[in-house]
Amino acid sequence: MDIINACSLSADHSYFKQCSEIHSKEIPNGFLPTLGIDFLSRLYDSFSKSKHSFLLLAIEQNKVLGFIAISLNTKNFFKYYLKTKIYWDVFQIPLKVFGRVFLTKCLDLLKYPFSKKDEEDSFISNSEIFNFCVDSMEQGKGVGQALFSNAMEQLKDNQIRIVKIVTGQSQESAQNFYFKSGAILSHKIKVHNNEESFVFKYQIK
Repeated sequence: MDIINACSLSADHSYFKQCSEIHSKEIPNGFLPTLGIDFLSRLYDSFSKSKHSFLLLAIEQNKVLGFIAISLNTKNFFKYYLKTKIYWDVFQIPLKVFGRVFLTKCLDLLKYPFSKKDEEDSFISNSEIFNFCVDSMEQGKGVGQALFSNAMEQLKDNQIRIVKIVTGQSQESAQNFYFKSGAILSHKIKVHNNEESFVFKYQIK
C-alpha cells in the first residue's frame, strides 16, 4: 500500500471517482452523496488542485483503499472552488435531487466556511479535515492510521499545528478513531437544521 498525494495524479480522474464511490458507500446518509458520483469526483479533483487543500490516497494495485481530504484554509478553499468549479459542477448533480430541502442544504453548506464563528469555534483552526473515508473491506488493516499520520505530517510541513475535525452525530466509528488518536471534543454545531455535528480539535505533535 502506498500513500500518494493526489496532486501528482490529477490527470487520472478514475482515482477521484473511486474516492466518490467510497464516500457514497461509507457515508450513505450524508448530504454530499445525494449530489452524485460525478459531482463528488470533481469536488475531490478540486481538493487535489487547490493550493489551499490536499488529497491523500491509500492505493494498492491502482485501487483506492481510502482517502483523506484536508483544507489548509477552509474559507480560501471554498473561494477557490466557487470561482473555478461550481458553475460546471452544478450540471453534474442529478435532476431528481433538486428541491426545496436540497437547495436549503446547499446554502447551509456554502455558508458554512463564511459564517461568523462562535466563541467556541474561533480559537480552533482554519485548517480542517473535510472528509476521511476507508473502504469497509479495508478497515482494521491500518489504512486509516497511515492516511491520518501522513496528513498530519503534511500539515506540519505547512506550519499548521492544530486541525479542526467535524463529524456527524451518527458517525461513531469516526468519533472513536479521533478520540483514540488524541483529538479533543470541543463543542457541537448544526450545519444543517436539526442535524448535529461534533467538532474536534487535534493538536499536531
